[in-house]
Amino acid sequence: VKAGGKLTLSMKKIKVRARYTEIPERLVVNVDNLGLGKTMQIGDLHFEGLEMVSPKEAVVCAVQLTRAARGAAAAAGQEYQGTRHNIGFRILDAFAEASNISFSTDRYGDVGHGRIKNKQVVLLKPSTYMNLSGNAVRYWKTKENIDLENILVLVDDLALPFGAIRMKGRGSDAGHNGLKNIAQMLGSDAYPRLRFGIGSDFPKGCQIDYVLGQFTLDERQRLPLRVDVACDAIRTFVLAGLQTAMCDFNNK
Repeated sequence: VKAGGKLTLSMKKIKVRARYTEIPERLVVNVDNLGLGKTMQIGDLHFEGLEMVSPKEAVVCAVQLTRAARGAAAAAGQEYQGTRHNIGFRILDAFAEASNISFSTDRYGDVGHGRIKNKQVVLLKPSTYMNLSGNAVRYWKTKENIDLENILVLVDDLALPFGAIRMKGRGSDAGHNGLKNIAQMLGSDAYPRLRFGIGSDFPKGCQIDYVLGQFTLDERQRLPLRVDVACDAIRTFVLAGLQTAMCDFNNK
């Protein structure tokens, strides 16, 4: 794989359909050209005489940053601070500060532990590539023994007006690779998520530049209030549950 990368195996078994006489003893896959942060899915595998039964979108393996390369990537990632795509981290930072929770670097990202009244919370800012964030979520879900319905994923959303908040308990990934990977790693899309609207005021073909761009002056002036509302929504989710949070904040 590419320099600075570490190959991780996500699936140990693959279901195939074939004639008994054509079942191979082993399958060999070339990963020489698999780049950093890239994944190989079932749909990428093609073997003569074999039909893949496992879901095409299931991740077989991925190339993650090594610890040394992750440090370099983190330094380079400073340029994304303040961008629309970074709004989830910004909200979580604000929530952590308001809750007197500090982060420390740990497995798969920066992690903070604390309590909100009688509720214990674990905050996670994955250091993986966004499209591999499911690895971090699955690891900390298992380590902390967190039930699926108690996970809340923060995500930016082009389909919502700037500052709008929508919470729901499950749903499709709507083309968001991070949500897609989380569902794959957890084996379910029935995990709560908070979508924060970033709007879609960009010319055709400029979506990437828009998402990775800075907020406008007007948006920056309005953003602190909307971040506070998102933090209140998270706090309500922790203390009162998803249904109450949805009722209180989905139209606020």
